[in-house]
Amino acid sequence: MTENDFADLDDLLENVPLETRSEVKKMISMSWQMGRVISPETELMNKMTSEHISTFLASQDTAMQKQFQESRENRIFIFGVFVLSLIFIVVLIILLSNKPDIMEKVLFTLGGLVTGAFGGYGYGKSKNNE
Repeated sequence: MTENDFADLDDLLENVPLETRSEVKKMISMSWQMGRVISPETELMNKMTSEHISTFLASQDTAMQKQFQESRENRIFIFGVFVLSLIFIVVLIILLSNKPDIMEKVLFTLGGLVTGAFGGYGYGKSKNNE
C-alpha cells in the first residue's frame, strides 16, 4: 500500500471508534493486498495469444476426430463379432440337426453365455463405463 492509499483509508475510517480503528485498518489493508494477488490462471490467460488458442483448438479438433474414428471402428468390430457368432450358431445347428438332445443343451448353454455377456456385468456394464 502506498501513502496515498493510507490517506484515503484514514478518510474512510473517520466514523470508526479510535479503539477499533487500527484493527479495521489492518483488515482493510490485508483485503486490498489479497485483491492484488494474481492467480496462476490469470497470469496464464494474460500470456495467451490468438496463436496459442488456435493451436489448442486444432489439437481439440484432432482429438475429437480420433475419438469419433475409434467409436466407429469399435461399432464395426462389435458388428463383425455378432455376424461371426450368428454364422457359428447356424453351422452348429446344421451339424447337430441329427442329434436334437445334444443341440438343445448346446443352444441353452450358448444362450446363457450370451445373456451373461449382455447382462448387468458384461458388455452392458463396460459400455456404460465409456
